[in-house]
Amino acid sequence: MLDPAMLAAGHANPRTGEIGIQKPWCGTLMSYLAHPARATDLEIQSLNIFTHESMHVRGEIERGIDRVRGRAAHYRAAKLLGVS
Repeated sequence: MLDPAMLAAGHANPRTGEIGIQKPWCGTLMSYLAHPARATDLEIQSLNIFTHESMHVRGEIERGIDRVRGRAAHYRAAKLLGVS
C-alpha cells in the first residue's frame, strides 16, 4: 500500500536493480511462461512490461529510448525466460 508507483503495471529502480510488477501482471507473465505456444495478447503484454522494466534496470531512463530498445529486446527476454 505504501508503494509510490502502485498505480503503474510495473516499475524499476536502476539504483537497486529491483523490478516491481503488480500482482495481476506477474500472474499473467507466469501463465505466459507456462504455455508460451498459446499465449494470449494479455500474456504477451506482460512480457512487454517485464522487458520494459528490465531496460530501466539496465540504466535506460529516457522512456522514448527504452521503448524502442525494449521492443528490440522482447525476443531476447523471452528466450532468457525459457520460451522456446
